[in-house]
Amino acid sequence: MPDVPAIPRLPAPPGRDLDALVTWAESLTSSLRQLWTPMVYTLNALCKVETLANRSSTPDLNEILFVASDTTQVFVAIDGAWVLVGGGAAHVNTTQVGTSAVVTAETLMSYALPANVLSTNGRIIMLEAWGTTAANANVKTMRLNVAATTIASLSGAYNGQDWRLHGRIIRTGVDAQDLHGWGLAEQTITWDALALQVAGGFTVTTAVEDDAAAITLAVTGQNGTAAANDIVCHGFVVRIVN
Repeated sequence: MPDVPAIPRLPAPPGRDLDALVTWAESLTSSLRQLWTPMVYTLNALCKVETLANRSSTPDLNEILFVASDTTQVFVAIDGAWVLVGGGAAHVNTTQVGTSAVVTAETLMSYALPANVLSTNGRIIMLEAWGTTAANANVKTMRLNVAATTIASLSGAYNGQDWRLHGRIIRTGVDAQDLHGWGLAEQTITWDALALQVAGGFTVTTAVEDDAAAITLAVTGQNGTAAANDIVCHGFVVRIVN
């Protein structure tokens, strides 16, 4: 292997002579054009795009970059191990779904967090869901669940109001997670002609979900009266923070 500098340096441009600068720029552009194609092919050969579950536990000799096609995470091979360098929105759903005319809890939107996303202590997953309620005095209950554990909820006679649920999952150990979340629903209160917002309760709890398996994340709605579309979920986003 040739001995290359730790910090590659491009040839410096000449002084202020315009003709010399033009010649230098043309030469540099020509060189970059010649290098571009082999450089792209080399990077493609060293980059693997696959689902996170199919990722090799350690990088192969011909891999330097791994892109998880199902979570948008980006990993770089460092010292024989994959190191996460970029997260993203693993899931985005903005197709509206409403409750049917029943009084049981219904899943409105869900996402199966792939196995091994929570592979490192301190990894954080952010959840956010939002929607509206019908213009009536029926009781409506919205929940944000991690498997069987509710981490955020709202319940009340929300009459034609907007609502949001937020949650956070933090890995603290193998098959161990801290969970916390909160809800917010818009509720108009007459008080000196001011419109106030009423927040739902906060939830702080833990879970022991198998992080080597897929974990179901879901938004549910439960009507107090059997009326269709009393609760409508407008969106659900799952983000990998780090």
